[in-house]
Amino acid sequence: MHWSAAYVGLTWQEVGPELCWGLVRKVLLERAGVTVPSYVDRHGGISDDQATIAALLRGEAASWPWQPVAVGAEREFDVAVFSRAGVESHVGIVVAPGRMLHLTRDYDARIEHFDSGRWRLRLACIYRHQGLITRYAA
Repeated sequence: MHWSAAYVGLTWQEVGPELCWGLVRKVLLERAGVTVPSYVDRHGGISDDQATIAALLRGEAASWPWQPVAVGAEREFDVAVFSRAGVESHVGIVVAPGRMLHLTRDYDARIEHFDSGRWRLRLACIYRHQGLITRYAA
């Protein structure tokens, strides 16, 4: 069974107020041993305000530990960033090429394709944490 099965069905209440980023943080820590900052630490909580979430994501992605990855070259534990309403405000964690684990307030954690359908049109970029570049080098 794939490691992602343990996360499918988690609710945002189980993950916490950071929603999609909270799921990414949880997976990176528990499955890859990588710690990434919490937005709660910097923001005092997360909201559904897409502009606030987008600003936090931009700041995180611009900092050193994140390297951009070409679409099609993604691997497990990379972070895919998506636009919603024209704002980069949603993330998912790659579980296989073209597939991600993610959640929102509207639905529980699930695996979906991001290389086709509605998510393909919303994919803004993919990042790999520096701590995983050499560990999972192909």
